[in-house]
Amino acid sequence: MSGIMVRVSEGVHGQLDAMRGKDESYNHVIESLLNARLKMLELISVLEGQIKYREWQDGRLKALRSDTTISSVSTGEGRMP
Repeated sequence: MSGIMVRVSEGVHGQLDAMRGKDESYNHVIESLLNARLKMLELISVLEGQIKYREWQDGRLKALRSDTTISSVSTGEGRMP
């Protein structure tokens, strides 16, 4: 441990105190919070990737449907006799 002191407001100190388990240090609570933040950022990144993929997939489906519609119109498919 480096022994660096960090000042926090009373409100933050109270919140850390409330989160602290019986035998936990403030250091452990802060470490847990930082790990949770990292996991949330990783999950957000995964979700953003899924959203972008779905948007790309929707665009491709629309393009394919558009191509299919153009092909069937030009070949006369889908018309009633």
